[in-house]
Amino acid sequence: MSLYIAPSLHTPEVLAKEKPLEIVLRGVCFPEDSVKFFREVKDFFQKLSPEQKQGNLTMHVELSYVNSASQRELYQIIHGFLRGGGEVHLILYSGEEEEEMDDLHYIVYSLRGQKGLEVERRQGYYAKSVESGAK
Repeated sequence: MSLYIAPSLHTPEVLAKEKPLEIVLRGVCFPEDSVKFFREVKDFFQKLSPEQKQGNLTMHVELSYVNSASQRELYQIIHGFLRGGGEVHLILYSGEEEEEMDDLHYIVYSLRGQKGLEVERRQGYYAKSVESGAK
């Protein structure tokens, strides 16, 4: 099972796969309706087996902008996975602009101290394709 959502002027590219459980979000994220946009992503997680929901999720996030409604949706996804007994490795990529990842600071701050969460910050851009596994 995999998920692909093409990027638009207001929404990020989303790539997700279940083996290993990994999701990539890159671009900008200020959809007109954040709940509707993230419904497919949440559905992807709902369809996982109970064992997968208690496993490891690697989340690559390279968003140059994310609005507050989308921040809430991302928080719910991560928090829900952690609450279900899973572990999340959240990798935040930052580009040349210092403030690019500032919007995600609130999500990370809200989740700090949660059991099973590891946050890593990387310079540069996510280059690996989730679909092909190649660089």
